Amino acid sequence: MTSTTRPAEEFTDRPERADRWVFWLLFSLAAAAFAPCVIVPVWLDCQETRQAEQRQLADVRRAQSEVDRQRRLAEALRSDPAVIARAAQRELEYTIPGQLRVDISPSPVSPQSDAVEPSASAASDPPIPPAPIPLPKLNYRAIFCDPPTRTVITLMSGGLLLAAFILFPPRRAPRAEAPAE
Repeated sequence: MTSTTRPAEEFTDRPERADRWVFWLLFSLAAAAFAPCVIVPVWLDCQETRQAEQRQLADVRRAQSEVDRQRRLAEALRSDPAVIARAAQRELEYTIPGQLRVDISPSPVSPQSDAVEPSASAASDPPIPPAPIPLPKLNYRAIFCDPPTRTVITLMSGGLLLAAFILFPPRRAPRAEAPAE
């Protein structure tokens, strides 16, 4: 029984250009798989931080407008007798003799009315810019952020990179020797 083995030289006679092309193809595939595992979680955190910042700015604007309203009321209570009279009538339930008083019962408060609604100033803030390239509608958080899938993708890209360096190791160009004088 004869075995047909190929000489080692046959495998090393591949053109160097094809080796480089396959090496860079494997390297690019590994980078294309690994880069989203690093970039997507940071990008999503950045988006969430911007949205939280916009909500906080809207809350600050609402609080500032309430402070301004309270300042105007305090200033009016110090200086305007009509405002003082209206406040006394309302707070102390004082009625001037002969004045008609109509009691209005407050409307029932629903539990949803306590929810914070975005103000008009928050709506005028510029939206978060979308990705520069239209991306397919996928659950990127589940693919690139959740530990099981992220680990698998990272290991696969590492395997591609390892295969590229083992199968097609980069060769150094031979040095041209200086002519002897």
